Amino acid sequence: MSGLFSTAGGSILMRRNSRFNPVPLHTHSYIEMSYVYAGTCVQKINGETIELGEDEVLLLDTDCPHAIEAQGEGDIMVSFVLFDQSFLRDEVLESIAEGNALSRLLTDAFNEESDHRRYVRFSSRGNRRVRLFFQELMCETLDPSTNAEFISSELFRLIFAELINVYEKDYARRERESGRVPVIPIVHYIEEHYRTCTQEGVAEHFSISSKYVSVLLKKHTGMNFRQMIHAQRLGHAAQLLRTTHLPVTEVAREVGYENMTFFYKKFREAYGVAPAEYRRRIQR
Repeated sequence: MSGLFSTAGGSILMRRNSRFNPVPLHTHSYIEMSYVYAGTCVQKINGETIELGEDEVLLLDTDCPHAIEAQGEGDIMVSFVLFDQSFLRDEVLESIAEGNALSRLLTDAFNEESDHRRYVRFSSRGNRRVRLFFQELMCETLDPSTNAEFISSELFRLIFAELINVYEKDYARRERESGRVPVIPIVHYIEEHYRTCTQEGVAEHFSISSKYVSVLLKKHTGMNFRQMIHAQRLGHAAQLLRTTHLPVTEVAREVGYENMTFFYKKFREAYGVAPAEYRRRIQR
């Protein structure tokens, strides 16, 4: 079972992994996403052995050394080869990550400057949506409809949106089990109140010190409090530029910026272009 399907970001190869014979240690020049449709699959990645169960997903960066143990008759793993890395980074993860600080870690892990030996395991065993979306994507690949390119692109986004949900829930579970101060509620609070919240206000709300707020955020998201606020504001500004006809000045005020010069500066730092140019490029 294999097939090539097109998305807005180019072609993606879907293939079923062979069974009964092990795959020796190797690397790829492309990003690979593997989905266990049935049974299990044992892989060794960077010297670590992991066993993927049914409906679990593995995302491998380029040049990540891995080997696959022989699979049995009841084991089915399907892999998706992403030849164009920018599609995953810019068209899928970036659009989802704009409103979610923790999911932005996935974007950073697979950017062009990463060390390219990374992988992310999604503990999605038994997840109804993950299975449904992958089934539909496989059907669309093997028996494409009239609007196959659009449907496949959207299914791919849906898969990653749900995988990010899985990633966040697993992250929260590990925090609870470790007994650490949970960062997930703090992140969600900032995401909801990014226009007006202060570091001192967040600290008071969660009964921790103001300094510890930034320490927690930096450790778990790679951003301090101020950086997270700007990331949230700019992400929502980009969303408004894509989905509304509001003037740029109104967009800036909507997300909490009163100083237009400062807004233009921060937006250009984040997206590489001025807001108006960003809108023109998206609408082409």
